[in-house]
Amino acid sequence: MKLTPWFPGTTKPVHIGVYQQMSIGFNNLGYQYWDGALWHAWEDTPEGAYKLRLTTAIHARYQNDDWRGVAK
Repeated sequence: MKLTPWFPGTTKPVHIGVYQQMSIGFNNLGYQYWDGALWHAWEDTPEGAYKLRLTTAIHARYQNDDWRGVAK
């Protein structure tokens, strides 16, 4: 899987889609869908994050996790 460099959670993606994230304080890697305004449900796979793209992330902390892009 081709990935971009890491970006801080305060910088938001330009493109809508699935991104890999590092959970703040837990050092867990996961995936979330970015809709251009909000991050959506945390998942273990890119496919899972895409399927849950209509479910907004439960905790506000998931709106500021570090992230990197996933190339198809």
